[in-house]
Amino acid sequence: MRIFLRLAAISLVVVPTVTVSQTVYRCTDEQGHPVFSQRPCGADAVEKELHPVPPVFSGETAPVEDYKALNQRMGQAATRRTLMVKIRNIERRIDALREDRDEKISAYRREMLRSAPNAAGVVRNQKYQSLIEAAQDRYKEEVADQERDLMVLRQELRSSE
Repeated sequence: MRIFLRLAAISLVVVPTVTVSQTVYRCTDEQGHPVFSQRPCGADAVEKELHPVPPVFSGETAPVEDYKALNQRMGQAATRRTLMVKIRNIERRIDALREDRDEKISAYRREMLRSAPNAAGVVRNQKYQSLIEAAQDRYKEEVADQERDLMVLRQELRSSE
């Protein structure tokens, strides 16, 4: 059945090059596949008028402007895709930095809970508290740098649309 459909489709492409236009009917078979015929092929037949596209002979090509415009659109699409990949990568880095920060702070806090309730424990807790603050500051700066880069890329993406 598929071979018949392909042959029918090919004949519909080849035959119209000789004629001006042709009417075909589109129906659906029992399996739900489209069927094309020159006569109405069922109750759901839809009449279609085919107008032939002149064949391209002897190396005819589209105007250069068409190719330039297509090339420009493809370049813009590639630039947008590249920017979106960079944005996703930075967003992942920011998430990873935040997770790493949270894990370190949680580890420091667990160590603080293990401290003895005496003078040595107080000194130890102060040490871990300063480590927590240092980690927060360091990750805050790294995340801020990544967010600045992210903002620049998002502006570039908006301007490329």
